[in-house]
Amino acid sequence: MEQKLPGVKKNISRLGILGGTFDPPHYGHLLMADAARLELDLEEVLFVPAGKPPHKNNKEAAPRATPRQRMEMIQLAIADNPYFRAWDFELEKEGPDYTIDTLEFLKKNLPGANIFFIMGKDSLEDIFSWKKPREILTGYDIIVVSRDGDPNPVIKKIQEKEKDARLHGVLMPGVNISSTELRKRIREKGRISYLTPPSVEGYILKHGIYL
Repeated sequence: MEQKLPGVKKNISRLGILGGTFDPPHYGHLLMADAARLELDLEEVLFVPAGKPPHKNNKEAAPRATPRQRMEMIQLAIADNPYFRAWDFELEKEGPDYTIDTLEFLKKNLPGANIFFIMGKDSLEDIFSWKKPREILTGYDIIVVSRDGDPNPVIKKIQEKEKDARLHGVLMPGVNISSTELRKRIREKGRISYLTPPSVEGYILKHGIYL
């Protein structure tokens, strides 16, 4: 299937990318994207839900919501933010989803854009287990967002292995929310108010996801 470009504004020069399963999306994801956008002066941030994440290829770790449900929940979550967009690139492509493939597609098709990949400091610690980690670290600007302390020690550790890594540390408000916690709360309490936008909670309850 032919992959389509995201609907970002023409001649964009600073574009942020935030990937993940978003199962479901929550305020932590939104705060992470906004902290990165403000700190690095990004013009837009793309939320890119993973279709077949290679690190979650067993039944227990696989997303509980369908790809389309996760895409629709992201669209609901970001609907009131003019700087955020959802892109279904990884949901539509065949085979496992690798970050480097998404980044290379954008780099090829948006030649004027400086692409910033947004990730948490925990993910950065595992980056050498990813596909083509050095190409990611040296070919793109990486925004390392932390909600629980200075990310610079982790950045320094990675730069000891790859001195040309283009890493930017960003602190965000300390919000201790995870998608795993939200799924558990839905099963046990039936509500996740104040942890995700009301539109997302309503969608989950309407469709009986995670129950």
